Amino acid sequence: MSPRRVVAIVLAVVGALLLAIVLYLAFADLGRHKGQVEAFVTKKLGRPFAIDGAFELDLFPSVSLLAEHVRVGNAEWGSKPQMLEIGRFSTQVGLWSLISGPVDIRSFELSDVSVLLEKNGEGEANWDFGGAKKSDEAASRYSGVTEVPAVIQHAKLSNVELTYREPGKPDRVALLEALTIEPGADSLLAIAGNGKFDEFRTKVDGHVGPIDALFSGRNIRMSLQGAIERLQLDVEGSLGRLDPLDGADLSLKLEHPDVGGMFENLRLPVVATGTLNVDARLKDAGKLTQLDVDAKLGDIAAKTNGTLQTLGLPGSDLQFEFSVADAARLAQVFHVSDVPAETFTASGRVTSSEKKSSSSALTPGWQGRK
Repeated sequence: MSPRRVVAIVLAVVGALLLAIVLYLAFADLGRHKGQVEAFVTKKLGRPFAIDGAFELDLFPSVSLLAEHVRVGNAEWGSKPQMLEIGRFSTQVGLWSLISGPVDIRSFELSDVSVLLEKNGEGEANWDFGGAKKSDEAASRYSGVTEVPAVIQHAKLSNVELTYREPGKPDRVALLEALTIEPGADSLLAIAGNGKFDEFRTKVDGHVGPIDALFSGRNIRMSLQGAIERLQLDVEGSLGRLDPLDGADLSLKLEHPDVGGMFENLRLPVVATGTLNVDARLKDAGKLTQLDVDAKLGDIAAKTNGTLQTLGLPGSDLQFEFSVADAARLAQVFHVSDVPAETFTASGRVTSSEKKSSSSALTPGWQGRK
């Protein structure tokens, strides 16, 4: 038999196998493998994993997944049997986007979810599954934001609750009552949601896009407003490009009339009282992007200005100033004594190369109170 014929036979066999695999994945009922999926995830997590309801999986022409009544067991010492319960989860993802990116999430639905995160008296956390640990190099690796990782075109979330539990402390509960993402005017994604953090009402509203811009990472516009009771966040503007950061004209504003009361209500250390005002601005500066931040938290003031190359630290050159009118009061919050009741100031510069090495200089100083 000639080599050419051998090659032809091998190619024909490989082609037939590939065709058989494609036809199987396209038309077979993959949902019947639910038992194998449960066993695989249980082994990987080291916790019981079950899908007590419907399970459907299709890979062609797009990846579609439906799972109902999903549960993940808690740690043996946990206060409840289940760490995670999901009433319904479904999604449809563009198959090619899993390879080419960004991930094209064409639809996403999540409802009736309960998540319990807790620690025991020994400091163990139930979200530690004891899996493979990352190396120090991988754990310390940092990369700037260079692209939109995923684009969700349609989403509907309802009744998603997360509880954080720790011995001797009241539970912290975050509830997402509803969140929707849908294409709106000018191909922008309209976002609307509401919920609660403990007893405080939360909401988010706005738009981002257009959709094509999110996929390309260029000429992205956004207008978003969020709130936790009287804490207000506004983001307005645009980004011409994410990698490298270019064509930016974006502002962020954060406000609250009484941060002392906010800290008390959130059961956090009262590091300051008075108003909170944060103004941040990204502005195009040729090959780099100018960052200016001016923040006041009661009698604490902070300023940062400089340049960025990405939305992360690599390639940045930033100068900062910090001052607190009464250092002794702030120190007492953290149970630190023997600190003068004077104004404390600090200033310095932080730079980071593209290779992610960084250097900093800090100049602290004390000023007698007037």
